[in-house]
Amino acid sequence: MCDASNSALGAVLGQRARVDKLAHVEPAQIYELKSGLIHLLPKFHGLPGEDPHKHLKEFHVGISEDYIKMKAFPFSLDGAAKDWLYLQPALLNTWGDMKRTFLDKFFPTSKIAFIGKEICGIRQHTGETLHENWERFKKLCATCPHHQISE
Repeated sequence: MCDASNSALGAVLGQRARVDKLAHVEPAQIYELKSGLIHLLPKFHGLPGEDPHKHLKEFHVGISEDYIKMKAFPFSLDGAAKDWLYLQPALLNTWGDMKRTFLDKFFPTSKIAFIGKEICGIRQHTGETLHENWERFKKLCATCPHHQISE
């Protein structure tokens, strides 16, 4: 029975160590995340229809310092996305590293290519108004901000 408790505790402590390695904070940058901020964070679950660029854009609202983003970001993830974060083998030291790794996982180059083809080949659907088609086009462009298609 003692072994089971120790292994459960070890699992929790191991999880804690993994969380600590995700966000490197300089000693001069000690701070506390308020629960109000945590509850206001948008959630990303890693589901196929979710837009990781939109999540990052919403996450950036109200958080200006990179070291705060590093501490708060894990709280904005849930489900498969949170599992992915905790399974990262590499040390993520900067907000730039975190963003790049997040987008590499949830917005791979195959998805960029697919959306680029969708943008280039957009056609108005039967029964779709011109306004609806334009809105769909703008949504596709927003989903893939680096589509490199000139206006």
